[in-house]
Parts: sequence; structure tokens; C-alpha cells
Amino acid sequence: MYNYDLKPQHDPYVQVAEKAMQSLSDPAFVSLAEAIPPLRYLPAWFSGAGFQKLARETKEATDAMLEIPTEFVRKRVERGYTSDNPCLMTDLLKYCKTQEDDTALKEAAATGYLAGADTTSSALGTFFYAMALHPHFQKKAQEEIDMITDGDRLPIWEDRASMPYLEAILREVMRWKAITPLGLSHSTTEDDVYQGATVVPNIWAMTHDGQIYQNPEVFDPGRFLTPDGHLTDDDFWYAIANILAVFEIDRKKDANGNYLPLEVEYSNTLVSHAQPFECSIKPRSQSISQIVLQEHAAAAKG
Repeated sequence: MYNYDLKPQHDPYVQVAEKAMQSLSDPAFVSLAEAIPPLRYLPAWFSGAGFQKLARETKEATDAMLEIPTEFVRKRVERGYTSDNPCLMTDLLKYCKTQEDDTALKEAAATGYLAGADTTSSALGTFFYAMALHPHFQKKAQEEIDMITDGDRLPIWEDRASMPYLEAILREVMRWKAITPLGLSHSTTEDDVYQGATVVPNIWAMTHDGQIYQNPEVFDPGRFLTPDGHLTDDDFWYAIANILAVFEIDRKKDANGNYLPLEVEYSNTLVSHAQPFECSIKPRSQSISQIVLQEHAAAAKG
């Protein structure tokens, strides 16, 4: 998107995006003013109008997320910087002729980053939780991966069609713990209930409907073994395929070798995240560890 190499830790651009996402995900942001639109006209000093301050802070955070990375790309273009790596923002900035064009481009770029990064992060948390709880499902997926890769390479995009069980795990992760439990609020465009009414799609209820999914609270990839096309989740698929190819995920054990209980709480935010939890993550073998190191060295060389 921006052709920018992130720092391993404390990257300023990531911190800007995280601050914006945290503000947007704050449950208080979806306030009475959303349900009762006239309340948004209350002055900030009015009792109970604290959402006005939150809205102002959220706007400042989202404006920074829009402006800072775009300005980074703009200045780089002005300096005549060129690169062999593709950069969508560099390519599209040249077509921005008006302020409206510029705003639309910044918003599209930021939406692409946030929608991908935060939702993938949420799904990965659930994936590790599910694999730690259900090692038998993990083992079946690893057997499938090993059959395709022969255990001497990492999975690639082209392997996806040959890994139906991994696909089933991906879909069950998405269903079991919905990334956005209530979805994103939409509004009607014409009078139905009434024009402009806020409509909240309850994704959690849809994915836990007992008439559609038997035992909906149970994690069971088998329910998705009848394929009906891929979801738009390539990054997540690539991540879990490589994680399972390389690592064994399990619950932690006590000093006597007994499994410790594992129950994970989830945040009550727009994008629901698993709260931090401990699990065991170990390389499956020395040979696969060497393959990872070789891949990393090759990637570092470009």
C-alpha cells in the first residue's frame, strides 16, 4: 500500500494506526448519540455529553492515520524516489487532481490497511486458542500440509485448493468467534423503517444459529468440509498454513506435566480480540526450523 518497511517494534506508523483503531473500537464510541441522533447536537459541556470529547479525540486519531503515511509517500515522490517494489499510493497520487480525489485516496488506503491488519490479528488470536484446545484438529491439518509439501518446504498460495481441511479450519475460526460480533452499523437509504435508521447486523447471532450450525458453541472444522468457494482471506490462510507447517501449538502444562485449563476472554469492542493468554508453541522439527531460517535469509536479500 505505502511501500514502507515496518520496524520490528515501536514503529511510529503502526502506533498511529493502532491509536486510531483503539479509538474507533471503544464501546463508548457507539453511544446514545448513534441511537438517538439529535443528541449529537448537545454542547460538549452539557452533562452526559462526554461522547462529544471522545468523538473529537477519535477524529484527531483517524485524521493522523490518514495524513501521516500519505504525507510520507508524497514527500518521497517529490524527492524523485523510485523503487522496484509496487506502491499503490505512489501510483495513484499522480491522478489526484482535486481535494476530493486526495481525500478518497487516503480513506481507501487507510481502510485497506485497518480492515486487513486488525481483523487478521483478531482471527489469528482465535486460531491459536482453537489449536491449543484441539490438538487433534491441528494434527489433521498438519498431515494434510505435509502430504502436499512433503515436509521440505513451506506452503504457498497455489497449495490452497489442495488443502480442504485447512480451509475448513479457517472457516470455523471465523464462525466460532466472530471478528466483528455486531458487524458494522449501516443506515437505510430510503424509508423502510425510516430513512437514515441505523441497522446493526448481529453477526454473532448469524454464526451461532442452531438451525444452521449444529452445536454452534463447539469448534468443529468438519462442518465446513463441503467447499463452496474461497472467502476473501488470503492473508489469514497464508498465515495459518505456515504456522501449522512449522509449529506445534498446545496448552501449557504444570510442573507435573498436567494440562492447565485454558479459557480466553474476548474484548467487547468493534473488532473483538482474544485477551492475552499463554500457550505452548514449539517447532515441529529441526529440519523445518532450518527451512524457515533459509526462507528468512532469502527474503532479507530481496
